[in-house]
Amino acid sequence: MKKLQVLGPGCPKCVELAKRTAEAAKSLGGDYEVEKVSELSKIMAFGIFTTPALVVDGEVKVVGQVPSVDEIKKNDWLTEIRGVPHAESLVSLYGKRLPQPDGRGPGKP
Repeated sequence: MKKLQVLGPGCPKCVELAKRTAEAAKSLGGDYEVEKVSELSKIMAFGIFTTPALVVDGEVKVVGQVPSVDEIKKNDWLTEIRGVPHAESLVSLYGKRLPQPDGRGPGKP
């Protein structure tokens, strides 16, 4: 299950980010949990000083903005929800990077 955390004190932008994140995750399908984190000490533990922020499985993805549902979906932040592994997961699976689309050789880590 993917853990999606929206960090913020509960302001309208924080509420909107939580709504859009849940909508994007639901449209992609899969198991996810959206948690609203409003306790200042927990927010600061992520090194966040501007809200709202979106954290996916412990990794900060968005700070100080409210991306659209489409922006959330088009980035790779939630791709594992629909069963598509991130590029780094493929590297660990196959043990090497695949050639770049222009054929120049393996991509840079």
